Amino acid sequence: TPHAIVSSQHKDGTGALQLTGASGDSMAFGSITGPGTGNYTAEMWVRFASLTGGAAMFAGNYNTGGFFAVGDGRVGWIAGAVSQESSAGAATANTWYHIAAVRNAGTVRFYFNGAASAGVSDASSVTVPFAMGEDGSYGVARAAFIDEYRFTNSALYTSNFTPASPLDTTPPSNVD
Repeated sequence: TPHAIVSSQHKDGTGALQLTGASGDSMAFGSITGPGTGNYTAEMWVRFASLTGGAAMFAGNYNTGGFFAVGDGRVGWIAGAVSQESSAGAATANTWYHIAAVRNAGTVRFYFNGAASAGVSDASSVTVPFAMGEDGSYGVARAAFIDEYRFTNSALYTSNFTPASPLDTTPPSNVD
């Protein structure tokens, strides 16, 4: 079954994007200008159908910036050679999690349910578009539900926070 908006699973509103994890089940975004080497925030609510198997993309691209999940329950963000992730066992199937990747002044932090990673220096150029469902470069996918995805060219979080549900869709006043 290809991706679809389903009402049976959602964090907020009336539906969420269902990704089956099957090869080719992805939804490509149109041309969006990415932040290049500037600040950004990528965030979403995600619920994994399963976490078996190796590393798999569920939003983005290994080379240009994207979220990934690993079979041992780690969830993270990778852009080129830089990655940040939660600890093993942090994520389990059938639970909603808020995940965010933020680059602020050249440092990337991954946030899992609002808790920040230590951060790592990153000067790689993040580009958009990318796909929900699988990495277009490697074709690895993860079955999941995604609700309320947002990408902005601004560092919205600089310390631990409580994730909003629903996400605030008001354009940030601190846009770089």
